[in-house]
Amino acid sequence: MGTPVMAAVAALLLVAATALGAPDSVRSPSGDLDPSFAGDGTLAHDFYGSHDFARGVVVTRAGEIIAGVEAYRGAEVNERTSVLVRYRDDGSLAGVIGLPLRDLSDLVEVRDGKLLALGSARNGVAVVRVAADGTPDRGFGAEGLAVVPRRRFGRPECLNGLHVAATRDGGVLIAGIIGCGGEIGNSGTFVARLRADGSLDPSFANRGLRFMDDCASAGVAVRRDGKILIATGTGTEDYCYSGAMKVARLTSGGRPDRSFGRHGRVHVRFPGAGDHTPYAMVIDGRRRIIMAGAAGRHVGAARLTPAGRLDRSFGDDGLAIRRTRRRSYATAAAVAANGAITVTVSRQGDTGFWSTSGFIALRFAADGSPDPAFGARGLQEVSFGTETAEANDLALDAHGRTVVVGHAFSQQSTTTYDVAIARLR
Repeated sequence: MGTPVMAAVAALLLVAATALGAPDSVRSPSGDLDPSFAGDGTLAHDFYGSHDFARGVVVTRAGEIIAGVEAYRGAEVNERTSVLVRYRDDGSLAGVIGLPLRDLSDLVEVRDGKLLALGSARNGVAVVRVAADGTPDRGFGAEGLAVVPRRRFGRPECLNGLHVAATRDGGVLIAGIIGCGGEIGNSGTFVARLRADGSLDPSFANRGLRFMDDCASAGVAVRRDGKILIATGTGTEDYCYSGAMKVARLTSGGRPDRSFGRHGRVHVRFPGAGDHTPYAMVIDGRRRIIMAGAAGRHVGAARLTPAGRLDRSFGDDGLAIRRTRRRSYATAAAVAANGAITVTVSRQGDTGFWSTSGFIALRFAADGSPDPAFGARGLQEVSFGTETAEANDLALDAHGRTVVVGHAFSQQSTTTYDVAIARLR
């Protein structure tokens, strides 16, 4: 008699749960726009009447969405600045924080709730450390601003810090490229380590800096044991095309960790010819390394074990490819607690330029297959009602929702861009 009774109780509980709805923290994300954010799940924001680009995003422990924005105060390049824009959970504006740098390229939250924003200053690569309300960390650099001087890189014409990470002792790691890119190409990549006070760490590599011959920089991360992971691309042709994904592991002192891969590095190529450059790297809760970028004409993701071997439980022997009708590549990545990987995508437009009419997000399940619970077979596109919109970064909040930031053509003008944000359930 117990079995029918238990079955009836279970059925009643299922009906009740369906009627009431499961909490966001356990409901499978659908990838649909979240109407509790800005009314329809999207917003566009114009700050100075010219170009505004959201380059990075964090969702703080308090639930605020903070976008790192590169903004132009006028039409001239030298009129650009960088700001942090704070949004409440419902999408309303909470405040704007001015930063003493420009060309903002990355934004991360550190363990104590402070923020690291990476960009450039006139004399080098710059990183700012502030509280979430914008108060400068006066124990870091000069009033919260630390600069790695251009002269330490040989005074190159172009120098770009692209990725930033915090160490467990309060220090900072910066990864980037030396060179102007494009048809000119890059002359190499670098990683710099700063101490907790913002000064270069003389115990790391060559007085705080390590240089590499690679062409593209895709990310930097610090393991719990202090070892450092750096993702790069090895391409040497124009625009760094036709290279392989590469991840190197360094000791905390900046030397190659020869217990990782071959002489401290691993190269990854997808089947077939073409470009295999990575543009993002994340580490999951099991210390597995995920690189996402190009797999020829398609979006590719690779997952490695902590030891640097391809993870055979992911995709096809460690490689997952999402085939697309037009040439596409992943631009940013985030990994959930269940191992699912969400990436933003740049896709070649009708004119051949890299532009899309809306945000594109892809989700791989933990085994590398398209996640059927997200969008249409793991793909979701978000329109802002304009000709062009491009996603640049994403973050997952405590409820499993995906926050995507980038830029879109202004509704008032097709010659300027506004900050664009979408939140997906």
